[in-house]
Amino acid sequence: MSDNKHVIILRDVWFRYPRGGWVLKGVNLYVRKGESILVIGGTGSGKSTMARVLNGSALWIYNGELKGEVIVDGFKVHKDSNPWVLARKIHVVGQNPYMYFINPLLREDLEFYAYSLYEDDEIAERALWKAVESVSVRELLDKYFFSSYLGDKPVEPWSLSP
Repeated sequence: MSDNKHVIILRDVWFRYPRGGWVLKGVNLYVRKGESILVIGGTGSGKSTMARVLNGSALWIYNGELKGEVIVDGFKVHKDSNPWVLARKIHVVGQNPYMYFINPLLREDLEFYAYSLYEDDEIAERALWKAVESVSVRELLDKYFFSSYLGDKPVEPWSLSP
């Protein structure tokens, strides 16, 4: 278990949001490449927080405090690490029926997703714009969405008036 490539490791992980109590307390986890895990727990037990710690958003967006060690495919997750590197290594599928936006602007969120799929940023950029144009929504996105603040729920297109 000394090789950190192709594994997800949480070692004695403690996490809390600003001005809050510890949500995760001494969590240990070791997942090898190809393995799947199911995290079960009641409301407020820390399932979503654990996912946010794994994808880094707990640190970079929520500005939480992390103790212990989180390693994803050899990449150590901490406040000063590059979120784009981690985006290429792990994806979290949320439990809500709406998309969870990492970034405040839709444009940034789409770019974050596209760059997570491709090693080359230029290829990711071309793939993103090809997808946008192929569904004929470029004009709509330019007009309303790319500069729209999204928060944690998407903007409903039917609520917008031209």
